[in-house]
Amino acid sequence: GILSGEALVYSTLSDDGVTVDRSATSADGAFAGIAAMTIQTSDRTTATSAYDDVGGRNWGWIIVHGPANATIASGSGPSDLVGRSFITSGDAATVGSIQTQAATNAMNGDAVNNAERATSARGGFFLDTAVAGDTSVEVFVENV
Repeated sequence: GILSGEALVYSTLSDDGVTVDRSATSADGAFAGIAAMTIQTSDRTTATSAYDDVGGRNWGWIIVHGPANATIASGSGPSDLVGRSFITSGDAATVGSIQTQAATNAMNGDAVNNAERATSARGGFFLDTAVAGDTSVEVFVENV
């Protein structure tokens, strides 16, 4: 199941446009939003599409635009600063801040690719600054 506050991405395995899942990919470009409620696992055994599954217990609400409480990895709080952009984290179903690159004389391909990926996969911005030990933080989701 999915817990309230978890970062969700559109399923790339399902082409129905409504199926979401948890991600453990940093700056996942398929970001969908933040779970607004706990969503249980499916109780259907024969569903092959979203149409077949309508009304199952695995349907729920997610925040795609607006304020939400998002799950963050414990210990990541001090780098999640108010006003900064958030992306999906490498820690499953959490959000985090865009990591800064060390300044160098030459931009290498990895640094350019990471910067582009993080910018294009931006999910919104932090409404509060988290502190060490926090496991959630207020964010504003801007999934455009």
